[in-house]
Amino acid sequence: DGVKGYLGARYGLFVSENQAPTVTLTAPAAGTAIKQGGSLALKADAADADGSVAKVLFFSGATSLGVDEATPYELEWTPSVEGEHLLTAVAVDNRGAETISGVVSVTVLPPNVGPEVVITSPEAGQGVSVGATLKVSATATDSDGEVTQVEILAGGESLAKRSEGPYEVDWTLAKEGLQSVIVRATDNDGAVSEASVSVTAYGETPVPVDGLRLWLDAGEEVTVSDAGVVSAWGDRSLFGHDVSQSELGLQPALSADAVNGRAAVLFDGEDDNLSRAGVAGTDLLSADAVSVYAVVRQDGKSAANTVLAWEAPNYKNHLALLTSYNDQFLIDHGNVSEGGRVSAAQPEGWDEAWHVLEFVREGNTATVNVDSTPVELGEFGSTLNVDVTGRLLVGEAATLAFGGGIAEVLVYNRALSKSEQDGVKGYLGARYGLFVSENQAPTVMLTAPGAGTAIKQGGSLALKADAADADG
Repeated sequence: DGVKGYLGARYGLFVSENQAPTVTLTAPAAGTAIKQGGSLALKADAADADGSVAKVLFFSGATSLGVDEATPYELEWTPSVEGEHLLTAVAVDNRGAETISGVVSVTVLPPNVGPEVVITSPEAGQGVSVGATLKVSATATDSDGEVTQVEILAGGESLAKRSEGPYEVDWTLAKEGLQSVIVRATDNDGAVSEASVSVTAYGETPVPVDGLRLWLDAGEEVTVSDAGVVSAWGDRSLFGHDVSQSELGLQPALSADAVNGRAAVLFDGEDDNLSRAGVAGTDLLSADAVSVYAVVRQDGKSAANTVLAWEAPNYKNHLALLTSYNDQFLIDHGNVSEGGRVSAAQPEGWDEAWHVLEFVREGNTATVNVDSTPVELGEFGSTLNVDVTGRLLVGEAATLAFGGGIAEVLVYNRALSKSEQDGVKGYLGARYGLFVSENQAPTVMLTAPGAGTAIKQGGSLALKADAADADG
């Protein structure tokens, strides 16, 4: 044996029977479970008593996963098939002998499902004043694991990080504009999901801002050409619902002194209109609640007038203030064939005069006022489908063109409270010199002369009175 060993070693010849290598699969551990898409480190220890290990191969059943020709014998494996996998390692020595390791069973589970994040407050589109503090609250759950961290961010800065609920923090809106808050959750597998909502922060305003989605003011953000016609009317609500008209012949005019020294956009009653395509219903309105205010003057010669409309792809599903149609006052909010329309006779004195028009829907109830006079239109029987995208129009809908002037329009996606309604009407009434509340008679008291006063013929008496008017 010694001589043969010497000669074999000297001349590179094998002079003894080859001993197979040894191999043990050391990782992963038996029973390991991993989600599809994750990776596993496969590791093996291999040795050869009478030579060297040439390579180690890794298998899942009969499927080769890869090979490593140098120690440490390792392989990163990303399984793509769910179920049980039987892993082995095969060591091959320098003389071609092979040894298979013991089997290690692992389970590949379905792919990881990211966490679900729901922001419960604030509401999307909520309007507040600059400096207001909102409570940001969210829920975060993971269906196939656990949430390890929730981060709340606004304006590119982290407001809070939480490893457990409640996931909430105070958010102070220090500047004007449309602002977003993001809630980002991470699960135990490293998956990240997030949700966000946007709110609007306003500076000082004369009207409520919560839910305000459209605010057109003829004295602000109106683009007028040298010809004196309007090509664009900007939205003051911060939601960017600007309306425009590119065709010169369809552009309305602007009167700088139309009502109480204030401006109004004038429509010809034939085809003038301003519009905006691609307006998501959820960005402008809600299904069964809305508040619309318009300062308008309708020409008596105009037979069919639509002040404002949002037209969905199905024309029957829309919002429309149709203030004159066969001497009827029509307001649509929903499918007109299924109870989405309320109507009444056109109010007396409507034509050729400026008015503050108010329409509020809360549930099925419709409240309509022209100045201080209520208009009974009945109840709605259907809701508006806002889960579609439509066209916002001012001065027309379905060729029913408005003839007259529009000075200001406000649209809220909620029903304002009574005090808020009175506040908006009070602002519009004072601004445009219109009476928006029921007139209260004045009070008067004769203060002189005193009762029982006697005076000789030819003398004179001072008559004095105190008079006041609570609403004028």
